[in-house]
Amino acid sequence: MALNTWAPKSGYTAQRIDVTLAGTWAGETATISIGGIAIASEAGSVAATIATALISEFNASTHPYATGITASSGGSGVVTLTADVAGAPFVITLNAPGGSATLGQATIQANLSPTDGSVALNWSLGATPVVTNDVRIPYGVPKLIWGLEAFPTEVLGVLEVEDGAGPIGLPEETFQVTDTTVDSTVVEYRPTFWKIKYASARIGVADSLSSTPPAGISRCKIDAQTTAMHTYCYRSAVQTGARPPIEIKCVNTSSKLSNYGADVEISDGSTIDSVYNYTPGARTRVGKTVVVENVEALVGKAILYSLPTVELVRGGDVIIRADGTIPLVRGPGGTNFKLEGGVAITAIE
Repeated sequence: MALNTWAPKSGYTAQRIDVTLAGTWAGETATISIGGIAIASEAGSVAATIATALISEFNASTHPYATGITASSGGSGVVTLTADVAGAPFVITLNAPGGSATLGQATIQANLSPTDGSVALNWSLGATPVVTNDVRIPYGVPKLIWGLEAFPTEVLGVLEVEDGAGPIGLPEETFQVTDTTVDSTVVEYRPTFWKIKYASARIGVADSLSSTPPAGISRCKIDAQTTAMHTYCYRSAVQTGARPPIEIKCVNTSSKLSNYGADVEISDGSTIDSVYNYTPGARTRVGKTVVVENVEALVGKAILYSLPTVELVRGGDVIIRADGTIPLVRGPGGTNFKLEGGVAITAIE
């Protein structure tokens, strides 16, 4: 397969969206929302008048989702929304006003940024990855935090994320205002996981060209979706906050995770066949409502908020914080085997 490498070359261009009021308005309401928050909402019988009122109300908003966007007139009955900082994308939703009135949006200028995965210029092949590509995210290039759902249907070959690369994805607990600024008063409303399907992934692999070892991956959030995959994790930064540096989502009963020394989480709601810890430095967290058949933690540390439906192989540190039944537990037991939930074990070998 052809190798398509994350190699950003794009400049910065501000996103611009036109919101158009059309049809016949007879008291209907037009609402512009961001992240489920109604930023501007006006009713009336003249499209141009409603648009003017929406512009004033939008620009008067003090909500963090809206303060980085300026509303202006794009013509009669048209509200133009433009990002104040080039390279910082936004997403709006509109209500259905009803009657013969219509409210629509059109992207006049897409967001351009060297941190946006949807921009073709940011990839070495001059196009976003496709099914015939292997993908590599190298150490020492800009982060990938925007355009995270640009190619969710393409099933790639091998995904390789070098040690120290990223960050990839966005935190959920804060709001990313620009590439470099964060607002901690509100949560993120845009996608936070990079949606990318692959057969195999290697995350945290060594960069042989680095003169000094990188500090480890600080954030790598990947949603492999429904494709059967095997993800191998080798190295990451040590978890310091509420979330591990590497977070994997997947929904396939044949998918597997092999951890060789990173801090990794199988995210809440995932479905996976097996999770393996292979080194003492491997630290794996199985999130809530995860359907997992087998967990093998002969070494390293495993924290389980969901129980394996087939077997648990213990030996390293295992902490279980879930209720339910484990059909089979095997292994020597390890130095730290804690049952902090209401757990029943059917058989021990």
